[in-house]
Amino acid sequence: MGSTQTLKTLALTVATAGAFHEVGTLTDGHFTEAGKTVGGKTAGQYFASADYLKNVAGHAVVGGTASVLGGGDFASGALSGGFGAAVSPATILLNQRVPYTGLVTTVAVGGTASTLAGGTFEQGAMTAGLGYLFNNAALITLDNGYFSDHSALYVEGKEGREAVLYDPGGSYPSKGGGTGDAIYGSEADYNKYSEYWRNNGSNVTIDWLNTTESEDSLIVKNIETLGGRQPFTCALSTSACLSNVGKFNGIDSYFFPGNLRRRILDILNRK
Repeated sequence: MGSTQTLKTLALTVATAGAFHEVGTLTDGHFTEAGKTVGGKTAGQYFASADYLKNVAGHAVVGGTASVLGGGDFASGALSGGFGAAVSPATILLNQRVPYTGLVTTVAVGGTASTLAGGTFEQGAMTAGLGYLFNNAALITLDNGYFSDHSALYVEGKEGREAVLYDPGGSYPSKGGGTGDAIYGSEADYNKYSEYWRNNGSNVTIDWLNTTESEDSLIVKNIETLGGRQPFTCALSTSACLSNVGKFNGIDSYFFPGNLRRRILDILNRK
C-alpha cells in the first residue's frame, strides 16, 4: 500500500508540475535570466498585463485541483498556487539582488496562503514551490509532415543562468550561436525557434521535461561538453545530453528524432 501511494503521489506531482508549466507558457509567465518574460515584458510590465491575471488564475485552478486529487481541499490549494504565482514577478526582482530568494519567498507565501485557507503550510509550500521550480527544460521535435526529422533542447534561464537553446546539427540562424550549436541568452527563444520552423513548413512539438534546477544545470553542462555537432546527429546528441539526468538517466542513444520523442513520452507517462 505504501509503495502504491508513493507512486500515486509521484504521478500527481509530475502531472501538477506539467500543468503549472503549461499555464506559464500560455500566459507568457516564464522569465528569462534578463528579468523579462519570453515575450519581452519586464516584471513591472507583466504585473500590469492581462497575462498576469490569467497566470494567477491558472495557477490557482491547477493548485486547487491538485489539492483535491491529493486528498485536500480546493481552497487551500488554489490559494497557495495562486498566491505563489501572484508574487512571481516580484521574486524576479529579488533574484536579481539575492539569488534563490525567489524560491524561498514563493514557498513561504504559498504555505501561508494554504494555512489561512485551513490547509497545511507544508502542502501549500510544496504546491507553490512546484509552480516555481518545474518550469525549465523541453525537448523540441520537428516533423516535416512525413516523419520527425530533427531534435533540439531548450533550457530556461533562471537564478543567474542564461537560457540555452541547443540545435545540434541544425540550421537555425541566430546572432548568438551560429548554426548547429548552443544559443544563449535572449536569442535562445523557443517561441521564435518554433515560429521559424513552422514558417518553413515543419510541425513543431514541445514536450516539457519537468526537470529540477540541478538537472537543468547538468543538461547545460552536457550541452557545453558536446558543443556543435555534425548534420544527422541531432537525436544522438540530444539523447547524450539527457542520458545522465534524473528520470532520463540511462536513456538509450537514438538516431531517429521520432524514436527519441516516443521514449521521452514513455518516461514522462504521457503516451
